[in-house]
Amino acid sequence: MSSSSVYTPLPVEHLSSSVDEALNRAAQQARMRQSSSAPHALATAREALEQNWERIVSAATLVSAWELPKAPRLRDVPDQYWGAYAEWLFAYPENPSAADLPAIAAHLAARVEEIADWMERNYAATPIRVAVAAYLRTPPPPLAGMPRILQLRIQQARARILIRAQGGRVGVHLVSTRRDKRPLRVGVLHSRFDHRPETFATYARCASLDPRRVELHLFAGAPAFSPIENRCRDIAFAFEILPEHAAEQLAVLQGHKLDVLIYADDLSAHPLPAAQLALFRAAPLQIATGSLTTGLPAMDLLLTGAYDDAACHPHAFSERLAVLPETAQAWDLSADRPDDALPWDRATLGLEADQPCVVSRAGLANDAAVLARWPALLTTVPGAALLFVPSPGQTDLDHARQAVAATNDPSVRLHEPAPLDHAEMASLLALADLAIDLDGPAAILALEAGVPLLAVAGSPNAALLKSAGLTGLIFTDLACRDAEVVRLLADADARARLRETVEQAMMKLPRFADFYAAAADFTLLLETAWDELCTLGRRGMMHTRAPLHVATPHSLHPGDLQSEGRTLIAAGCPERAVPCLLSAIQRAEGDAALWFDLARAYRAADLVQPAIESLEASLRLDEANAAGWIMLCELAAAAGLSDLAREALDVAARLRPDDENLAELRSGLDA
Repeated sequence: MSSSSVYTPLPVEHLSSSVDEALNRAAQQARMRQSSSAPHALATAREALEQNWERIVSAATLVSAWELPKAPRLRDVPDQYWGAYAEWLFAYPENPSAADLPAIAAHLAARVEEIADWMERNYAATPIRVAVAAYLRTPPPPLAGMPRILQLRIQQARARILIRAQGGRVGVHLVSTRRDKRPLRVGVLHSRFDHRPETFATYARCASLDPRRVELHLFAGAPAFSPIENRCRDIAFAFEILPEHAAEQLAVLQGHKLDVLIYADDLSAHPLPAAQLALFRAAPLQIATGSLTTGLPAMDLLLTGAYDDAACHPHAFSERLAVLPETAQAWDLSADRPDDALPWDRATLGLEADQPCVVSRAGLANDAAVLARWPALLTTVPGAALLFVPSPGQTDLDHARQAVAATNDPSVRLHEPAPLDHAEMASLLALADLAIDLDGPAAILALEAGVPLLAVAGSPNAALLKSAGLTGLIFTDLACRDAEVVRLLADADARARLRETVEQAMMKLPRFADFYAAAADFTLLLETAWDELCTLGRRGMMHTRAPLHVATPHSLHPGDLQSEGRTLIAAGCPERAVPCLLSAIQRAEGDAALWFDLARAYRAADLVQPAIESLEASLRLDEANAAGWIMLCELAAAAGLSDLAREALDVAARLRPDDENLAELRSGLDA
């Protein structure tokens, strides 16, 4: 029923025999209602609340429960109707408007707390169990747009319900012991290692970990058989697929005797079975990830980034915040970028060469909300196109298809089939003029292609833009962002200037692309948290709400990194020296000595072609480096590149004619 429908109450005699049916229909109507009800409907419903139960049920068919703060509490509802009444209580639009979210949040917080209170009193009672089942069938609310304090209340109450429904927490006392002379045993758990932002973030943080400091254990709920899973298997001390049942999973995790367990998938919506396992303690220190609280008592810390909006609201979390610098925005997509991917072009997509195009990610929840604003944007820029691109690996596109079809607008299109990898995704994104509402890895791919990404303050993309130094692309709200989209779509010169700004920022390779820095910061934060747990105990560590920071961050000065890289080469660890020196080069790409040391590291790791390329970069900056020309000759000869080897040898002979290695190299080439 739409918000403008005329109120016609059902006959009382019908309701008396079909209350469940009426409430179920009311719940269905509430989910379909995309805006608040009309004033006359609300007035009629509020009047009905002062009358009998039948009139209350009749009013429910007209308005949503979140619009009626004075709707009866469960204690005032006949026992036999608790299940159907709960269905209506927790029905809300799939894409609620920003104006309605605070009221929806306040309603949900109060009602979920009511359910949790009843559960803790007497979960054995049939009405309570039926009401809880109805609540748990309800999709989690869109927490991201709700006031922080209400997010916390909803999540904590939901956690109480899950704990009681699962039979209570296991009271395991796990002892934390100091890490003197041993690596920290760290477990990272994913539902599966597939094409998702969370798994690419894990690989970015963990691929360059120092095994002397961190013993990495990776766990998956199910195999993914993906390239990123294979990469993660290679970097882990142990990689294990967990058994099917939660009790067996918990036993496996506890059997690894972990110090730290990180739930790397988003737990804010309490997805099962991950949330079921997260109710219990499998390690002395347990960490969640994301920008929203989980409300789960077994989660001690929540890993977030310095630029995330979450870092400004430590009191809105049940966990203590553990704050990484901008490297929290690191995603390593290299495992999903095949060299033979065929690029897309505008003609293939049906776009004109000069047709303004905005690209957005096709999601499962926000498609209708994005498309609802699109006609207003088109009024000033006729001919512009909106391209929806699914994320790699996304197969459920029904919501996106329906939302696009509902517009009946040829300027709006959904790219199908879904991109199979990030190379194809990068090719598609590069064709756009502007980008909005992309997820993390897609946002990075757009920026790498020079496509301006416009974001709203407080969003994950805003944190990403801050770390890239592109704060001019962050806007206070959707209205301001959309106004800038309109302006840019109508001004090709302004778009060109903005693209140049993005390209210049990306040439500096900001820290979210620095995986060595990500691993170093990640390690230091884990060690800091563990040391505090061992010193203060869990209660002492959690007593303060001040976010946990690294006291002395890992130095990212190019000179310090160069010294560290040389030490790693000398210690026989070239596989760690390579990312260390790449990190230094990001900050001093014009330093010939850094490129030379990188070539040495590649050579020690038996990576000849990257070593040659690094040497060539070094020699372009310092042509007088005789040692570099000699090494280039040796590497080229070993690779069968005799012409390059002879050229390098000739230059070396001019620069250092008395070098004792020249004769041997020349004879080797003449053989």
